[in-house]
Amino acid sequence: MQLKIWSAETGQCPVTLRGHTAAVMDICIVDRGRNIVSVSKDGLAKLWDCGQSSCLGDLVDTSVTINCCCLTSLGQEYNLGEPEESPSEREIGTSGKVLLYGCEDGTVGGVALRSRNTIFNFSLKSAVNCIAVLVYDKFVVGCQNGQIFLFSLRQHSEPLMTWFESNSPLLSVLSYKGEGFFCGRADGSCVYHPFSDSDNVKHVRVQLTGPDYDPVYDIACDGKFVFTACRDSVIRKYELDKVRDALQIDI
Repeated sequence: MQLKIWSAETGQCPVTLRGHTAAVMDICIVDRGRNIVSVSKDGLAKLWDCGQSSCLGDLVDTSVTINCCCLTSLGQEYNLGEPEESPSEREIGTSGKVLLYGCEDGTVGGVALRSRNTIFNFSLKSAVNCIAVLVYDKFVVGCQNGQIFLFSLRQHSEPLMTWFESNSPLLSVLSYKGEGFFCGRADGSCVYHPFSDSDNVKHVRVQLTGPDYDPVYDIACDGKFVFTACRDSVIRKYELDKVRDALQIDI
């Protein structure tokens, strides 16, 4: 129920954020990190001021577990509304940003950080376990029943694309350069899906091997390598060049 900020240099924990009443499921870093967003099993999404170890307000208040969240920045063509009250001067970099979140009951929502206005809210048939922005106006949603959806912020009533290649739950999604995404599943698989309007590309997949039916909980990338964190206590490292060669495209 706590968030802790650790110093990578000293190993010390200078900040502990308290306020959630159930497990914290996911976090987002706003701008350079003076503010962060957390979502929890208590149904709340909170905006925090790291410098003063305080909560600046609740962005979402629902009765179900919020499993995941991510941030995107939108242009002036999107009307995100104005806040009813003047925001705290401790809010840094929240203007123009939208929090996307997914819930245990299948709800997918978007809320403007600055104004706290709800941008959209719709439901899927399965719990939403992970969510990631592919490009600024498109986002990927991974579900407990194994489905993956690609949505547009402009037209979110119907998905742009749907993948249903496995019944294994999606546990993690990582966007890569806006051209595709990696997804980790409960069966230990980690797959790269390129996204393109060209039919000869978008149906190609690359499977990263390694864990034997142990869930892949998280994925990271530094531009040269992909790292997967697995329940078998191993962090695995893959070369992006080999993924590129398998797809025969430039990623």
